[in-house]
Amino acid sequence: MSDYYVATYCIENSIRKLIRETLAENIEDWWVKKVPETIQAKAKEFQDHERNTPLSRKSDDPLDYTMFKDLIEIIKDNWPEFSNRFTKNPTAIDQILFPLNELRNLIAHSGDLSELEIDRIQMLLRNWHEVQVRS
Repeated sequence: MSDYYVATYCIENSIRKLIRETLAENIEDWWVKKVPETIQAKAKEFQDHERNTPLSRKSDDPLDYTMFKDLIEIIKDNWPEFSNRFTKNPTAIDQILFPLNELRNLIAHSGDLSELEIDRIQMLLRNWHEVQVRS
């Protein structure tokens, strides 16, 4: 499962990078202006919780405290800014990322993937790479 965990970890962080680059490109203070308030509040809650533990801080960037499903919502809510980054529409992106998130959650919480789920995650990973516009 470790290979699939690494793959989903990399995709999740590449989506964060895509969001940062895309929204920061033309929008000053994009976190406040373009991220739904519910996501902002959850990220702040995670940051505050982390500050009250002996653990090192993960980041100063609130985007690093978002969940995979939040990233999907940010992209869909700001589709005009992202439409030139993908070869498919938001529905297609959601059809790739939502099940990928479900499988990622299973792996991240020490679950094992069945053969069918391994096939599914491999297909979704290929789909994800195919829908991105290469720079």
